[in-house]
Amino acid sequence: MKILFLILYFLAALAHLYGCLPRKNHSIAKYTKPLLMPLLLMAYGLSIAEPSLLLILALVFSCIGNCLLLHPENGMFLKIGYSAHGLSMLSYALVFLGGLGIRPVFWVLALAVLGFAALLSVILYKITTDCPRDMGPFVCIMATCGAFMGLSALLFAFTNSAFAGKLVFLGSILLMLSGVLHLSYRFHKRFRFGMVAITALFLAGQSLVILSLMGMGGI
Repeated sequence: MKILFLILYFLAALAHLYGCLPRKNHSIAKYTKPLLMPLLLMAYGLSIAEPSLLLILALVFSCIGNCLLLHPENGMFLKIGYSAHGLSMLSYALVFLGGLGIRPVFWVLALAVLGFAALLSVILYKITTDCPRDMGPFVCIMATCGAFMGLSALLFAFTNSAFAGKLVFLGSILLMLSGVLHLSYRFHKRFRFGMVAITALFLAGQSLVILSLMGMGGI
């Protein structure tokens, strides 16, 4: 049954990407977007004997964020949508920290924290120069949680010998890039195929994280 939901997920993802293309029927993207995370959630839930509550929350929050961001003209929906995606990334971060294979040595932890601080500083600087002031706190929530997710994924990859752990880290980086690109597209400068690139990064990131964790037993 999980194979069926995975097939449906990838078909919906392809249809959604097609709908994001310039001059295409954007109603396709509108109607397929709410289906993506529930289909991935069903595939995950049916493949694991004891699914992780945090991973379920990550996908639920992501679905809420996706649905709300379908209405960017509504400022409140946009704020709650960004916050929901932030909570999704925070949930992922807690999953990664709970799945550390070994206790990281001090210098690795120190470098990871420095990298987290540097990344967060760059993102927050970019945000404060681009986005409207009333949107700032909500975007900062998403940016902070995204950077924290990246730090946690790095520690997860470093402390787990399985190759799947490295794919989890790669998926987290793709999710972060999708978020940063979305903020730039929304508040700074729009560009051709922007939504296609943002959506492709987001779906690739979610798929890598969930499928890799499924391969590791669901954590």
